[in-house]
Amino acid sequence: MELSIIERAKLTPQALEISNPSSAYSLTLTTHHSKSSLPLRGRVQLPLEARRAPEVILVFSEPSSPSSQAAEGAGAHIIGGEELFPKILSGEIQPTKILSTPGMMPAVSKSLARFLGPKGLMPSAKRGGVGEGEELGKRIREAGGTLEWKADKLGVIRARTYPLSLCVEYMLTEQP
Repeated sequence: MELSIIERAKLTPQALEISNPSSAYSLTLTTHHSKSSLPLRGRVQLPLEARRAPEVILVFSEPSSPSSQAAEGAGAHIIGGEELFPKILSGEIQPTKILSTPGMMPAVSKSLARFLGPKGLMPSAKRGGVGEGEELGKRIREAGGTLEWKADKLGVIRARTYPLSLCVEYMLTEQP
């Protein structure tokens, strides 16, 4: 079977990186921005999982509310209220994404904003981290499969896109 140039290009990095199985394709973009502007940030939905470790989604919700039931149905890993605050502050729970209901936001902001904010985990309505009922369930499903990116101080965006250990058959069937 003769491989085309595109097919050989897809397989070459995998052949070169056999010694390090955690290697991945990554995307690096350099943007031009002024020092007074905010850094670029956003999220993208990828067809395959790009993370090394699985996503741990935590949802702050009132117990036995319809929102907590919707969160459980959508696949949230940890669901709770103010009883989770000490566990988060002590490092016992280390979520990768945090969402909340509007009713829990004042307590979350008061107790955890200084801890979660610098890590980029603080839920906000503007970034899609606050919802109620089925809307919360939809946001949980979206949060599980998205890659969030942010430009650094120099305007460079780096994002891991796909692991090199991706199966060869999949790479050959994908169109360029």
